[in-house]
Amino acid sequence: MKDFLYSNLADSAESCDSVGAHMRVGEDAVDEISSHVQQSYTDTCAIKSQQLVLEKFGKHFTEDELVQQAYDNGWYRPGGGTDVYDMGKILSANGVPCTNYVNGNIAHVVSALADGKQIIMGVDSGELWKTSSLHKLWESIEDHIPLVGGADHALLVTGIDASDPSDVKVIVTDPGSGDLNKPYPLKQFIDAAEDTEEQYACYADEKCQTCIAVAIECRQRIVALLNVHSLDNEQVV
Repeated sequence: MKDFLYSNLADSAESCDSVGAHMRVGEDAVDEISSHVQQSYTDTCAIKSQQLVLEKFGKHFTEDELVQQAYDNGWYRPGGGTDVYDMGKILSANGVPCTNYVNGNIAHVVSALADGKQIIMGVDSGELWKTSSLHKLWESIEDHIPLVGGADHALLVTGIDASDPSDVKVIVTDPGSGDLNKPYPLKQFIDAAEDTEEQYACYADEKCQTCIAVAIECRQRIVALLNVHSLDNEQVV
């Protein structure tokens, strides 16, 4: 599947005359390691991601409290983590309604970030963390082997920086690595996101109080730059 986040920047860069802050949505890149962001267990990335979203809404829980809540409700299996279709249930249970989607595209991500919403996405962590030539070769081979690879991790997509049309960055906060607002090249993030079986994302339904919405014309310029083909989200009940 190659219809999730693909863009042709070379064809669209000259058609967009907006630069700088007008070509960013969400949070700015920080690119630092934070112990507060780091998950405590190897299989709690989805739980930690939801904890970080809850904090944005002024709701404070420890990771262990949320692990227990998820376990008690069948949303977490020790050693197995959280099923993608259970991602977001901790948010809803604690007063932050959310909606789960499959098969979206970058236009939806831009729009949600521009509205000040929080986004949790499933990715193939190897595409982001393992950058040696040998690992890149294996990841490219793995992409074509059925039942091998795929999404094994959840993180927050916190921003998109298109201020340099030739080098668009997707900004993520990653519980697995402890990275706070780390920028990744668009293509690298595309590869990681498209390894999910159904390109899965969980959006908080409301914007948090500390998040700043972006004017409609700004988000439209970014989407135009990315030259995204229209693809409706399929809502998961």
